[in-house]
Amino acid sequence: MKRLFISFFFLVNFVILFAQKDHINCVIFVDGKLPGLESLNVSVKWSDSIQVDLDYVIGEFQLSKEDKNLIESLDPNKELMMTVKYFEKSKTYMYTSKIDAGWLTYRYLIARITNLNKKKEKYYFGFSTPGPSNHFIKKEYNMLE
Repeated sequence: MKRLFISFFFLVNFVILFAQKDHINCVIFVDGKLPGLESLNVSVKWSDSIQVDLDYVIGEFQLSKEDKNLIESLDPNKELMMTVKYFEKSKTYMYTSKIDAGWLTYRYLIARITNLNKKKEKYYFGFSTPGPSNHFIKKEYNMLE
């Protein structure tokens, strides 16, 4: 019985140790609205071989501690390519934008995607943080309405 208890104790600690995830506070708006959870896939890439897929839950990206440490170890001015795949009805839209690695280390990040012309796949992808932010455009939706 004692062996069973000890084995169970180590198994639980092992699972807890390796299942830990970290997060980056982020909210994504598409045309001024919060999309549903099942409608987004997000990744960041900074070379031909290094890409980190981010699990998006409204309000944060969830990622492994190793991936977060990898992002935090980058030069803050390193340019990353963020890709957001948005599934709406029977159509998939892909939005990409350059973002500095340091912007992912702020307390929060707000990604603002505004479709300017869906048929021509023209859009504006802006970011806001407590520090630097991209400018707002006239056609951008008010997120707080």
